[in-house]
Amino acid sequence: MKYMRSLIPALLLFSGFTKSAYSQAFPTSGSCAQTGKNLAMMITLPSITWVGNEAVVETVGKNYRGKIIGMRRHESAYRFSVFYRDDIMGFSEITVFRLPDSRPAQDRMGIVYFEELPGGERVVKAMTGYQDTACTVRF
Repeated sequence: MKYMRSLIPALLLFSGFTKSAYSQAFPTSGSCAQTGKNLAMMITLPSITWVGNEAVVETVGKNYRGKIIGMRRHESAYRFSVFYRDDIMGFSEITVFRLPDSRPAQDRMGIVYFEELPGGERVVKAMTGYQDTACTVRF
């Protein structure tokens, strides 16, 4: 019992260090754009730029405002989604993730487009495969 009393403060101190280390591991702003080698597949993904939770999704000829949602750990890297509403495809989600332990850093991006049913439910309407993407991020 005596050892447990001395162990508890040490565990609390350690958990504080690990929590702050994990929170610093996520980007707070950045930009991502599809790399040229994917263009041969004739799938052009939008570019995104974000600061905090606010994002701009740049498509051919138009920009949309979006929200960064679910910034989370992806093995030793990160993953997040951008929700926005496209004039043609409607409610859309872009998912971006960094490949864990990639040197140099390698990112991937894909999009899911949703159909909104009369009752408010969303179902998948279309999706792209994940494409190589170059992201510049700030922590």
